[in-house]
Amino acid sequence: MTKVQWSPYIQVSEDEDYDSTLSYFEDNGHYGLTPYSYNVDNWKVKVPNGEIYRLDPDAVAADINQIDDSALVMLNQFADDSSQLFRTDENNIVPNITGFIYVKNATAVNEVTIRNQLQPKFPNLTFFFENVNEAYTAKFLLMDADEGENGTYTLIGSQTIESGWFSDPIALYGDISRQKPNHDFHGWAATNSLSATLLATLDGSKTWPVSTLDTNKHTYYFYAICPIHSWTVKFFDGSSLYDTVYVPHGTPTTGPASIPWRDDSALQLKQTYQFLGWNRTNNATEPMDLSGFNIISDTTFYSVWNSEPASVYDNVHPEWFEVVNNNYTFGFTNENGCEI
Repeated sequence: MTKVQWSPYIQVSEDEDYDSTLSYFEDNGHYGLTPYSYNVDNWKVKVPNGEIYRLDPDAVAADINQIDDSALVMLNQFADDSSQLFRTDENNIVPNITGFIYVKNATAVNEVTIRNQLQPKFPNLTFFFENVNEAYTAKFLLMDADEGENGTYTLIGSQTIESGWFSDPIALYGDISRQKPNHDFHGWAATNSLSATLLATLDGSKTWPVSTLDTNKHTYYFYAICPIHSWTVKFFDGSSLYDTVYVPHGTPTTGPASIPWRDDSALQLKQTYQFLGWNRTNNATEPMDLSGFNIISDTTFYSVWNSEPASVYDNVHPEWFEVVNNNYTFGFTNENGCEI
């Protein structure tokens, strides 16, 4: 029995567009459905995640009400002794039923009973009930974006309890940075922001706090804080380390805030060394364009200098000077026109 549709609520597929004439519902995470208010942004997120359902416009009250409290008895019979209803393999294996079932039950069923007793027997059957005594669920999410809580995400794990508090996600899930390449996992927070206060950290500097459940709140969200990885970029002048900067993955570096200096006291008068820029190759003669080089690993750059000492006047305005007997002299005049 595969792909059964024992429900008037049909899961919306990714190729469907929103239709304002239809009634939509969303999975509330507690085996129930709640009315859905259309929003173009979260539609694009929730539909691919399989969270949105539409009520079959041809469904009548009889269709909606046909699976009632008696369905729980039937499902438990399936689970407890499937041989009474189906010809099964040895060891009384419960038949593999896939698809959707909606139970319009008048008597509320405990969510923990569904989750711990019924769902494991029918792992490929999606259950929805009209009345559920909701438990408390925590969802641990890794958002695709580093900031904000309305985008696409990966569900790292979920916990459902009746009382107490949720278990430490660090102990359960460990370092989840492998789920988000080139990012570093720091810990878990109640909001998805790089500036959020961490509740528990991977390095153990903060341990998971024990809190009290809010009886008016049945779904909790916790977010993995994973800032983009920064690579170490070192700048050497000759054999000496000149500066070290840290650059986010996939972005260029502008280089150090200042440029190196070399002692020119041994050079002839009016000569100096000329700094040209940086290159990944030591002893290079030409600098490279740092703005066109994205950093994707720890990287080292080396200073590039002119091969021959340059005149101290090479980079100044030539109109300021005149040459007399192969020497530079100032060509400025004062306000009276007298040469100075």
